[in-house]
Amino acid sequence: MNNVKEFLLRNKSVFIIGFVTLVVFIAIIVVSEQKRRADQNTKPNLVKVGEENENYYKVIQETQEETPAVEETPQSTQTPVIYPYTKEQETAFDQRYGVLEIKFTENGWVPKNTTSVVGQLVRWANTTGKPIYFKQKMPTYSELKDPILIDPGKSFEFRMYKNRLWTYEERISGAFGEFYVLDEITK
Repeated sequence: MNNVKEFLLRNKSVFIIGFVTLVVFIAIIVVSEQKRRADQNTKPNLVKVGEENENYYKVIQETQEETPAVEETPQSTQTPVIYPYTKEQETAFDQRYGVLEIKFTENGWVPKNTTSVVGQLVRWANTTGKPIYFKQKMPTYSELKDPILIDPGKSFEFRMYKNRLWTYEERISGAFGEFYVLDEITK
């Protein structure tokens, strides 16, 4: 018994440091869990995403496997942006430049930084097992003023029509990405 008592007295400072460390880690875990629960209970203002008629700028949400064409009327009373291309011109444009694919993974957006061309279709895909909330960081596009819900295995498409640096983020994780939208180069 005396050996145990001597051992405890001799190592008193080590036990105190260990106890303080334990208390700090427990506090970090509790605060982290409370923040996670608060983030889950916060519901963003979501907008219904659908394809506008061909005279207006298109916003599409779809699965990665399919590309359904659902025609809807604009739901906003704001003046919509009139997109200068016809469906045939869009098709030719997509064949020339392709679709810019940006994936949200467990590690954030891939690629995180890239470039696009004015009029190019950009697809943000959620490859995680959790829903994500996509939003622009600066108010550039009125169509994207509210966060967009992208469910697991789904994607969101948007045709960029302003040439500038454009930044976006996933609301819950804070993961962000950016790309510069360049003017189309014609020869």
